[in-house]
This record gives sequence, structure tokens and C-alpha cells, in this order.
Amino acid sequence: MEIINEDRKLHGKRPVRHDNLIKKIESHPGIDHLNFKGVYRGSNGEDRPCYYLPEREAHLMVMSESLVVQTQVYDR
Repeated sequence: MEIINEDRKLHGKRPVRHDNLIKKIESHPGIDHLNFKGVYRGSNGEDRPCYYLPEREAHLMVMSESLVVQTQVYDR
């Protein structure tokens, strides 16, 4: 999420919120999100849903942000 939010900051956009990222993972056609579902404890002590994405799926998520980010990931 840091890469996405760095790019958003440079372009005057608001950061991606956790709940929006979760929705985006769940709706991505190339990610079988049920295989990677997890839970973590947030700073407020509450359990929050998360996904432990392998490299391929993490790249897909980052590259779905924009063509600029997609190019940066590919070049990296």
C-alpha cells in the first residue's frame, strides 16, 4: 500500500484506505482472494481482515493503481 500511497501523494490524491483496498482485492479477477485471507490486530486492538498476498498477487494489486505505477513495478 505504501507504493500506491506514495504515487497518490505525488499526484495530489488521497491515500487508499484499508477498507477500499480490501474491496479491491476481493473484486480483482486475477486474484483468488479466499486463498489468502487472514486477520490482524489493529492499533485499536480490534481484529481486522487482511490478505497475505504472494508476490504475483501483490504485483497485480499495485499495478492496478495506474499505468504510471504499473510501469514503475514492471521496470523494477
